[in-house]
Amino acid sequence: MKKKLLLLLAVLIVVGCASTGLRKDFGVSVQLWSVRDYMKKDFEGTLKKLSDMGMDGVEFAGYYHYSDKPEELKKLLDGLNLKSAATHIKTKDLLPENIEKTIAFHKAIDCKYLIVSHDGRVYKSKEANAEVSKIYNQAVKTLRKHGMKAGYHNHTKEFECGPCVNSTWWDSLAENTDEDFILQQDMGWTWKAGKDPVTFVNKYPNRTISTHLRSTMTDENKAKGFKPFIGENGQDWQRLIRACLENGGTEWFSIEQTDYPEGVTSIQSVERSFNNLHKILKEMNLR
Repeated sequence: MKKKLLLLLAVLIVVGCASTGLRKDFGVSVQLWSVRDYMKKDFEGTLKKLSDMGMDGVEFAGYYHYSDKPEELKKLLDGLNLKSAATHIKTKDLLPENIEKTIAFHKAIDCKYLIVSHDGRVYKSKEANAEVSKIYNQAVKTLRKHGMKAGYHNHTKEFECGPCVNSTWWDSLAENTDEDFILQQDMGWTWKAGKDPVTFVNKYPNRTISTHLRSTMTDENKAKGFKPFIGENGQDWQRLIRACLENGGTEWFSIEQTDYPEGVTSIQSVERSFNNLHKILKEMNLR
């Protein structure tokens, strides 16, 4: 009887491991644009709140009074046990005349992933997409020497029909850029555009190194009474997370919260999405 119980226990352990089968070496961060109202008033205090919440890191959207003090910023992050998950920059920061300065600042805060937040040329025309992709490819070569990567973050227009049949501007960007160029898909905007983000994670393997988890609401989900928080907006978050870990090469899941229901502050909204995400990860045996 004892041998049977031990055998059953061993089988259950094996099955449990097989059912997970996913990497756990990833971090959860927040795109600081989500709490920009707090950041403007109290930069340090806001970072402490996020650290106390349990965030592994933060993704920057500007540096406020630390814009010329990277060493001090790194000291602040270290003291709060926060990593610099990534940053949002502009295409001009990656131009040859600016990139060395960009590299120096982000090396000082140990930030490896430099993501362009938006550039209209990506969806302006076939020629404009190719033109801006050349800038990104040149930056990729320069950054590679420093163990860093460049990337791009989408909104909805990138998922409109592109220059080719059955393709989007996102596809054009992916095809025109180096495989080391990060496709930082903002899952919420992709959903909003009427596309399935998992399709694009799988289509471009190991290029979703950093991704945004945004609880964007569709009109249909609003009508059904869903709420604008991760785990409450009617999307299949487990399917998405699984795709990112199996095929996307994802190292950072960054929460971006830009919907704040009446009576709920931006930081409270972020915390609610963070806690819900933590529950989802626990259900998946990833935390």
